Amino acid sequence: MKWRKSEFLIKISGIRTCRLSTFSSKYSRLKASDMASAEQSASVVRTDEILSHPLDPLLPDEIERAVAIVREAHPDSKFAFNVVTMAEPKKESMLKWLQDSSASTPQRLVEVVAIEGGSNTLYEGLANLSTGKMDEWNALDGVQPIISMEDLVGVERVVREDPQVIRQCEILGISAADMHKVYCDSWTIGYDERFGSKTRLQQALMYYRADKNDNQYSHPLDFCPIVDTENKKVIYIDVPQLRRPLSKAPASNYYPEDIMRGTGYRSDCKPINITQPEGVSFRMTGNTIQWQNYTVHVGFNYREGIVLNNVTYDDHGKLRPLFYRLSLAEMVVPYGNPEHPHQRKHAFDLGEYGAGYMTNSLKLGCDCKGVIHYLDAHFPNRAGQSTTVKNAICIHEEDAGLLFKHSDFRNNATVVTRGRKLIISHIFTAGNYEYIVGFSKNNN
Repeated sequence: MKWRKSEFLIKISGIRTCRLSTFSSKYSRLKASDMASAEQSASVVRTDEILSHPLDPLLPDEIERAVAIVREAHPDSKFAFNVVTMAEPKKESMLKWLQDSSASTPQRLVEVVAIEGGSNTLYEGLANLSTGKMDEWNALDGVQPIISMEDLVGVERVVREDPQVIRQCEILGISAADMHKVYCDSWTIGYDERFGSKTRLQQALMYYRADKNDNQYSHPLDFCPIVDTENKKVIYIDVPQLRRPLSKAPASNYYPEDIMRGTGYRSDCKPINITQPEGVSFRMTGNTIQWQNYTVHVGFNYREGIVLNNVTYDDHGKLRPLFYRLSLAEMVVPYGNPEHPHQRKHAFDLGEYGAGYMTNSLKLGCDCKGVIHYLDAHFPNRAGQSTTVKNAICIHEEDAGLLFKHSDFRNNATVVTRGRKLIISHIFTAGNYEYIVGFSKNNN
């Protein structure tokens, strides 16, 4: 079988649309006859989580087993776990497994990134769930791991309690008694020659909320604390030479009650209800989807979020490979502002924070409409315990307008075919940015 190159559309809502292409694997292991019908309800389609594919994301018990393997191998160390994720099998072994159902299943390996308490040494390794042993464990120097949601929340607590931060707030007109109204968005600092790369740092971009539901971005503060993440302390505060007093302008808020107090909601939009009385047209077994002769495996990890693997098309019994792997590899946001401290704002939203770690739990009727199949996502916390984001991935169909139409003026005959598309999506929030990442496939 020859390699085939094709296209799959990925759309990042509000940012840009681009086409990704890659080379595919050789075969799809799952046949149409093996696909079980999805369990359906009026508006949600769910299947039980089944580990049936080497590229399936880790289940909660697998995360905790991997953590236990690390602890058993290093009983005298206390670790803060930063990453516990499925280590993808080598492509060569995956191709053998996809081509031959009798081939041995690739070993289940787990990538672990952890910070040792006390020394703050960073380690990276591979825990082997098949053997219960560590295959690799290496100390890393001069690099820092991804920032987790726990890290972000921790920095806000640190700056609110720091005496020097409180003093800067008082200079701007915020009393010590109002420090609970002070918030921050913590960013990675990238590289600052004053501090080097040995310490895990975050910069705290400061804001004020007179009310807990206020839009804090209406009231930025003009100074920027630098926080040692692991030692939980402020090590420096960048203060501009020309100070900017706290803005007295009312907050520009967006909650429903705020809209109703202002202009109110428009009343000329009637509800749109989406129903599929006979159910959806895709079938799922575990994380594998079959739709319109396409078969695709849906994965999810802490960094990229959705990862699609082994996308194939059944062309009258001949499986045509389209893609081996598809994902959003990075989202770079270079602010390009030379004013201090904004010159450090050059965000790598996936590599520094993780689209998976920041993913939302989706709600029917708001984030997703119609008959939906959801997939959950599982991650570790710093203590090594498994946590779950319910409904992290939304899979659904949409009407795609006219696919084909022709009217014959001779006999007044008209033929119309409606188009349809399958969308696999998730939403993640990075500070004041919402990213709607949707992989869509039309039947044209």
